[in-house]
Amino acid sequence: MFYIFEMNKEVQRGEHANINSEFFMIALNGSFKITIDDGVDSKTINIDNPATALYIDKMIWKKMYDFSQHTIIMILSNRYYDSNEYIHCYDTYKNMMISTNKNKI
Repeated sequence: MFYIFEMNKEVQRGEHANINSEFFMIALNGSFKITIDDGVDSKTINIDNPATALYIDKMIWKKMYDFSQHTIIMILSNRYYDSNEYIHCYDTYKNMMISTNKNKI
């Protein structure tokens, strides 16, 4: 479990995919937008209710932005942090997803 906090409207987080990690994201306070992308389809979701969680499977590209003031996000993960499992280049990610032909959203 980890938290993301002290962001503002200009900040963007994410912009990566994780090879092995799955996440549940919960906005404990405030709101934000997240765009998730499986290399073919993308969807933007407004997260603004602490009674709901967003599940993000492994190998989903994510970008979080438009944070309201005092946003606190709790993230539950199935794995410990490992910098080697991050894909930071969208073109690399998209090529990996197209070659495996696995739509996930």
